Amino acid sequence: MGENMGCCNSRGTNEQSPENMDCYNLLLSDDDSIMLSTQPMQDQYVIQSNEPLDQDADANKTQQLFETLLLQLENACLWTKSYDVNDFAVAEQLKVKLIDVLEKAADVNSKLSGSGRSSEADKLVACIVNLRNSLGGTFFDSAQIYAFTREKIEFGKYLITVGQYFRPVMLSEDEDSVLKLFFFRVTETETGEVIHRYYLEHCSFIDDEYFALGLGKDNGHTQIDIYGSYCPSYWKVRGDVLRDLKTRESSLVEEAIFPETN
Repeated sequence: MGENMGCCNSRGTNEQSPENMDCYNLLLSDDDSIMLSTQPMQDQYVIQSNEPLDQDADANKTQQLFETLLLQLENACLWTKSYDVNDFAVAEQLKVKLIDVLEKAADVNSKLSGSGRSSEADKLVACIVNLRNSLGGTFFDSAQIYAFTREKIEFGKYLITVGQYFRPVMLSEDEDSVLKLFFFRVTETETGEVIHRYYLEHCSFIDDEYFALGLGKDNGHTQIDIYGSYCPSYWKVRGDVLRDLKTRESSLVEEAIFPETN
């Protein structure tokens, strides 16, 4: 199990979970949403007929940003040769540059993932993980960056923010047998209220070791899928989260419409 995919045998860390940290905020607003103004009918037909061209232009823009990010991440791997990362002032400046790159990567990766370009999304993620390995854990820990936003998924009335930990994180302070590798934070788009928290977990007990999809709850957490001894791909876990969320929310709607009667 390689660290590249966030799956490893480390016993994890006891840091505060990044999805709860105000200082770790890599969420971006969607700057590319298209606003259509009121126009004569013939102009609206022109917009509709040009839609494929607009999609091609957006795809080309995403490709250019993707290639630029790869170069920026490759260059950032050489920071230790160009800068004294142990100098506090220098480290603070590099932290700002790093967060900017990670924010852009989250936006581009969301577009790549949403359009089915999984191999390119995986390549971008691999470069981010490699950057952490190149600069070293000390630099990232001092910058309080323990995870990065992999993508944002618009799912009906919900926004799913997916985060990947650079190192596995303990599920809780007194539970080192279960480590979190990814988190999927589900919020209501309109209110920003957190509805669900899913985790890809690595569980290691005396007589058993396996990967699972966990769901955080107010009174604890439960495992809703068991994957076995091999770490599943990110795309497998992503699909399972979306399917569970769809089923779970449909059930809540049905309960609201048809409440049980005594």
